[in-house]
Amino acid sequence: MGEKTGHLGQVGGESLSPKVTPTITAGAYVAADVVGGALTFSNAGRFVARSGVIMSVIVVDDAAVKDAMELWLFDTAPAAIADNAPFVVSAADLETCLGVIAIAAADFKDEATKAVATLKNVGLPYKLPVGSSDLIGYLVTRGTPTYTGTDNLSVRLGILQD
Repeated sequence: MGEKTGHLGQVGGESLSPKVTPTITAGAYVAADVVGGALTFSNAGRFVARSGVIMSVIVVDDAAVKDAMELWLFDTAPAAIADNAPFVVSAADLETCLGVIAIAAADFKDEATKAVATLKNVGLPYKLPVGSSDLIGYLVTRGTPTYTGTDNLSVRLGILQD
């Protein structure tokens, strides 16, 4: 007798999030500043309160600044974090942090006037809270970049959804 399997609809699968472009301040940043404010990765969960694993991160730098940065991910939006201001998170908001993904300057590969960083095999699991299917992220610079436009960066996540 063969083994029986059954399910309704798709269970699990890998997807690439839509591109999220933060609105950044054209000009200089200092180390530990937020670059562009909150990033919302919509539908990171197949349904609300679901889980998954972030498998990859793609950062496109249209100005080829190639600054070392971190992507901080949360399951709930922290309070009062603004673009081009120090990244400060309360102890309560840190409880909703899912993890931090470091992006080194050496991760960026040049293409004329642009650069792309692709981080593979990230393997960061997450579980979304009741009522949410979105992840919230913040880019935090670790250098002193100067951006020439307000849309120089974009971020996508490769997600394995439950």
